[in-house]
Amino acid sequence: MCGKVLFALEKLIFESGCLCLGQWGPTGLVFRRRFGSKTATLLASVLLLVWGCGQSPSPVRIIDSDVIGTLLDAAPQTLVNLDALPERVWYPNLELGHPRDSMILGSWLAFTFVDDSLYIADFKASTISVAGLDGVLHRQIGQRGQGPAEFTNLADLVYTNGHFFAGEESRIQVLSRNLEYVASTDPAESGPYLPGETLSASSTRLYAPCDLSYAFRVCPRSAMLPYEKGQPFLRSLGITKLAMDLLKLGVTPDGQYVIAAFAALPYLFVFDEHHEHIHTIRFFGKEVSAHARNYTTTRPGMPGIFLNLLLTNIHVLSDEYVAVPIRDRWHIIRIKDGGVFEHVDIVLLNHTISDDDGYVTGVTQARLHEGHLYVSTTRLAYILRYPFPH
Repeated sequence: MCGKVLFALEKLIFESGCLCLGQWGPTGLVFRRRFGSKTATLLASVLLLVWGCGQSPSPVRIIDSDVIGTLLDAAPQTLVNLDALPERVWYPNLELGHPRDSMILGSWLAFTFVDDSLYIADFKASTISVAGLDGVLHRQIGQRGQGPAEFTNLADLVYTNGHFFAGEESRIQVLSRNLEYVASTDPAESGPYLPGETLSASSTRLYAPCDLSYAFRVCPRSAMLPYEKGQPFLRSLGITKLAMDLLKLGVTPDGQYVIAAFAALPYLFVFDEHHEHIHTIRFFGKEVSAHARNYTTTRPGMPGIFLNLLLTNIHVLSDEYVAVPIRDRWHIIRIKDGGVFEHVDIVLLNHTISDDDGYVTGVTQARLHEGHLYVSTTRLAYILRYPFPH
């Protein structure tokens, strides 16, 4: 059908005596010659058909939910077509902590950078390792336990304002730049935390998903003494099944944007530094349409038994870039001046440096540092480094 439409457009232009179309202008094709009204009407109709041929499926609703409906109506939207860009494959140029090296790691890792050092939280070993950017181990602290600088299911590690914040099974420990114990939160007020999905830090605040029993899903906390909890935001969907209310979360380092998503739904909700909902990024395309067909709704707001996850995580890489893995494909979104969100890349991360061994899945954390993307995954006991071309 699209081929016939394009042929009709070519034939119309030729018969109308316009041998030169000119160029694309801000509002579409700019012609150098005036057409008669009849011809112009026909040409406009053909152009609309051509435009329609190039579009992907329109956005779909996954569930009927008053919370989602209110969010979609409350702020401007950016529609992102997940099929609009060509896929690219990135290959790692370094493996940090590979079993053949001196630094032996587990497969559930969280990590962060401070200057030229890499700090790695090992979930199973309950340790924090410090290494150079070459992967050589410098020092290691911690053991399993409940005391200061001891850890139980060490799930995440972030750094801001001169302190590390280590998310555990039921608390957050605050450590100095030298990894000495400073303070910890009340266990009754925190967690439980999950590896690689727990803490996000701006220059002034920490953000974590609230416990599923809360009426809201995002729980902020001050990143400075006395580390007080703030007012939670983003209302829960009120659906008890984990996959629906499971939250993915990130914040830009400058604190300007907090980005949150329900893992089963194709929306990113953007909040400002005052936690006001200011924008929504809405994904559509073949993958979202296929995902929507996995749901059977028995009554409004209550999905059926097929509760697959769509967004595996949100990785805020910097003040300018966000990575959103959907299945195996990583969608790179650029944050431009004025709060404009632009879909700039679709990437497949390969496992190995030299051949097509398969694509990275189960990513627990991704960090951008000095022009490289570093990634940890549940399937590999080391960290992969990729050149970041943006």
